[in-house]
Amino acid sequence: MKTFFRVLVVAVLAFQSLNASAETSPVGSWQFAYYHIPGGGFFANQTICFKADNTWYSSSQAGWKGAWFQNGDDLQWNGSVPMPGAGSANNLATIAMGKLAVAGSMSGNYAEWAAPSALPLSWDRHYTYTMTYKGATCAAPK
Repeated sequence: MKTFFRVLVVAVLAFQSLNASAETSPVGSWQFAYYHIPGGGFFANQTICFKADNTWYSSSQAGWKGAWFQNGDDLQWNGSVPMPGAGSANNLATIAMGKLAVAGSMSGNYAEWAAPSALPLSWDRHYTYTMTYKGATCAAPK
């Protein structure tokens, strides 16, 4: 009976551990809202799809895509988006660093800048952001 009880306890703990990690994974579709720094005024909404292969893309902004990395609750995602008039390559580099606060919600800081570009950068913007989980199914890239 002791062995059965131990096996049962181990199984329950293993299931809870798997369930907890699934809840904190960013994989799926997210509503991304970002706000100006300084001031905090609303800037825009986008839809982001984090894929299991550690890549991501936007289904609302054409060509915006990149890679993501997670370490515990910390999530970093970076990429680029074609943008006419942004730097000599008409391209914006982007990076976001945030935390998965609770299942289905994350927030952090986001920046975008013209890449490549001579100093001073012609495009250098900083934001805070919030993200809300929309579901496991993602729309196609735009």
